[in-house]
Amino acid sequence: YVGAVRVMVVGVRGNSYGSQQKEIKVKSPLMIMPSLPRVLGTNDSIEMPVTLFAMKQGVGNVSVNVSCSGSIALTGNSSQTLYFDGEEERDVYFNIRAFNKIGVGKIKVTARSENGEYAEKIVEIGVRPYNPSISKAALFLPF
Repeated sequence: YVGAVRVMVVGVRGNSYGSQQKEIKVKSPLMIMPSLPRVLGTNDSIEMPVTLFAMKQGVGNVSVNVSCSGSIALTGNSSQTLYFDGEEERDVYFNIRAFNKIGVGKIKVTARSENGEYAEKIVEIGVRPYNPSISKAALFLPF
């Protein structure tokens, strides 16, 4: 979760009442968000964008690594390095290819900065055939 939460406190002492509230931002110094379709077809090749968010000053060099398992594989570089001056976001791209078999693929994206900030995201994606088999009996139903 990234956003804000509101903390509210109500106090009672005798006939005296009081309340206070404060909004607290919820964020990490380094965050990642890979963008993928819901499913892939067999033999599909895609370019997966990964958005990196530096949410504080001084993040510096960030190494982004991707690994794949299951029904998909990485076809290009598995690592890229970016430099962040301040609070900003940047995109990097990785090439992924689905095998010629149905199943589930797992993609693990990690980002580590030179000052020790770390972010990780694991995404599972289904690989399905383009034309699922249909039996002939299902095509000719009596009316």
